[in-house]
Amino acid sequence: MKHKNILTIIFLLMLSCSAFSKNQYYQTDLYLGLTTTAGKAITQTNFDKFIYSYVIPFFGDGFTLNTANGAWRNKVTGEVKFEKTNILTLVYPATIQNSNYIQRIARQYKKDFYQQAVLIVQKPVVATLLIN
Repeated sequence: MKHKNILTIIFLLMLSCSAFSKNQYYQTDLYLGLTTTAGKAITQTNFDKFIYSYVIPFFGDGFTLNTANGAWRNKVTGEVKFEKTNILTLVYPATIQNSNYIQRIARQYKKDFYQQAVLIVQKPVVATLLIN
């Protein structure tokens, strides 16, 4: 009898895990520095234009922006630079298309604002949106 109970529990756990994998979501944080490689500050107006042009078309259902202070080592000079950073947090269904959008946003930010790098941190999450 004990073996049947254990097998039933294992079976139910396997079913619950497969249910989650069907609706897999990712959370991605993009660390977007607010200073160009030339040392110029990126204006809020220019940052907002970027968000409206490149983030909202792909992830317009919602995202979060947090401001932080960060540091990075300049790969050319070796000098450690401190700068303000916006962290763009996205939670989205795990699809190749969405992953491509993330890469496109990061590459465009590097290009538009003369960044040496954009840090992308991605992890699988279980997400539920409570409405009402």
